[in-house]
Amino acid sequence: MPARWPQKSLVIVGTVAFGLGCLGVSCGGAAEVGTGSTTSVPSEEPESTTSTSTIDPTTTTEATATTPLPPTTTSANVYWGWTVLNPSAGSPERLGAGTREVTADVPVRNSLEMLFNGLNDDERTIGMTTGIPPGTKVLGIVRDGATATVDLSTEFASSSGSLEETIRLAQVVFTITQFDEIDRVRFLIEGTAVEPILSHGFVVGQGLTRDSFAEVRASIMIEQPSPGAEVTNPLVVRGESNTFEATVRYAITSGDNDGELMTEGFTTATGGNGTWGTFEVAVDVSDFPSDYRPGPGAIIMWEDSPRDGAPVNVVEVPIVLPER
Repeated sequence: MPARWPQKSLVIVGTVAFGLGCLGVSCGGAAEVGTGSTTSVPSEEPESTTSTSTIDPTTTTEATATTPLPPTTTSANVYWGWTVLNPSAGSPERLGAGTREVTADVPVRNSLEMLFNGLNDDERTIGMTTGIPPGTKVLGIVRDGATATVDLSTEFASSSGSLEETIRLAQVVFTITQFDEIDRVRFLIEGTAVEPILSHGFVVGQGLTRDSFAEVRASIMIEQPSPGAEVTNPLVVRGESNTFEATVRYAITSGDNDGELMTEGFTTATGGNGTWGTFEVAVDVSDFPSDYRPGPGAIIMWEDSPRDGAPVNVVEVPIVLPER
């Protein structure tokens, strides 16, 4: 019999608490608005002679005059507020990721619209939350080089606590900047640049990046698979991290709650020790113990504290394990 996972139910069901004080992005007075990691953005509009492109075209191309091509889809991440277990520093309120299928012709806009549609049941069950106000709409997105300017409806500017507003901005920035060509995001509200933005005065300047949200950026974030996903063999786990010596530990359990330990190991990310990197690990389900049962399971990832070896920055994503 395999050993049981040593901690009592690491499933994270905390909700984002709304604290005071501006986290991760600057707050203050007005600043000049400038002009301008890991899913590739296809060309969303034919190339033009200008450096600025609109990435929400209003027309579609048909294969023939009578038979339109069926829309193709691609997987993209959407980002939520979440809570990590035993963070190595700061508060436990961080970001987590879900996945949506979006149409491949305009994935940036479609991903943002999926974000604004809200959480699914699996995400709610593990305590993910959203800071996006109900009714928020995407009015347009324009890309100028590596900067995307997103135009949002007035609901987005609704007043709330500073932590919720930080999460709100981070959700949009992370969702848009998952595409390789985009590094930073600027905001318009109903077509007008607002600087600073939201009720707590977040300074956008030349644009917000993922690095603008250090206080809510999880040290380990699993971006694939998403909560509740039915995985295949091999089980591929990918995401981003910033851990000691770039080492990310993992375990796969089978069964509800504590679960039976099927395998554990570690992977090395492309960055660490203060810099962000990506990781990917493939686990062969065929190598699981003989008493393995398909069905409910979990991926658990963490890093060992350099101080005492204790697991810190723990995240757990429930999944549905495949047949051997």
